[in-house]
Amino acid sequence: MNIKFIKSIYPNRNQNFSKKDFGSVLLIGGSKKYIGAILISALAAIRSGCGLVYVAAPSQVCKQISGLVPEVIFIELPVKANNQVDYLKSKTILFEAINLADSFAIGPGMNQSDESIRMLEEFLKIMHDNKIHSPIVIDADGINNLSNIDNWEKKYQNPKILTPHVGEMSKISKINKKKIQTDKKRFAIEYAKKWNINIVLKGPRTVIAGPNKLLQVSSFINSAMAKGGTGDMLTGLISGLIASDKLHMLSKNNFFNKSCLGVYIQGFAANIAKEELGETAVKSSDIIERLGLFHKKYFQ
Repeated sequence: MNIKFIKSIYPNRNQNFSKKDFGSVLLIGGSKKYIGAILISALAAIRSGCGLVYVAAPSQVCKQISGLVPEVIFIELPVKANNQVDYLKSKTILFEAINLADSFAIGPGMNQSDESIRMLEEFLKIMHDNKIHSPIVIDADGINNLSNIDNWEKKYQNPKILTPHVGEMSKISKINKKKIQTDKKRFAIEYAKKWNINIVLKGPRTVIAGPNKLLQVSSFINSAMAKGGTGDMLTGLISGLIASDKLHMLSKNNFFNKSCLGVYIQGFAANIAKEELGETAVKSSDIIERLGLFHKKYFQ
């Protein structure tokens, strides 16, 4: 994957557009244990160029992070006494929230529990029944919880982008982690076709595969990205990029192209952070702060 390809898939940005024209994204996740993950996703989505960012998270998570990102609109999900999301009460809230957004992401900071599995399943069902053409990026514990839902790829037909690291890919595919590591391209292509989705198999030289045998491999190898939060960042970035180009959302190969664009922009920003700070000390928020430099250098 090189800059020539990236330039060929980069969307035009109309100077006369309003925030509604640049689309909205709804991010769903967060838990008492993983408060920062959904925050990182939101910060990246804000930098993607989309018009509005909504975050649906457990009420205590919203209260703790809402003051850190004034640009985000928070939707509080009720929790039970055990601090797990009350998926039955959340169902109604999510049903109303889906009408606010053009693209969706679920999983960052979610945690693995019976309640989270049920909430994910309810969300997928709501989307399938009401916004079947809207894309869903699924990451982190969204993927881990998805592995516990039988026939998810057949029951819920929304366009999907899964963004697993090798461990998450192993869990959902039931293939040994070491086996996947030996040939990431083959397994990404195979399961993108099998599940009819786009797969972003993360790691050094991240592999992006589409359901129609499309394939790109990232040229970036940078241990500065081997830090907590970079996966959450990519989730927010890809879902935000999709929303920002809402007029072309259903164009051919769009979700594959936006996945490639997100991977490239993140790698570009991480390289700048590495040059400025040294790869050892780079943190996820350093990369987020530099996401805009890609757009500035090549298109603005």
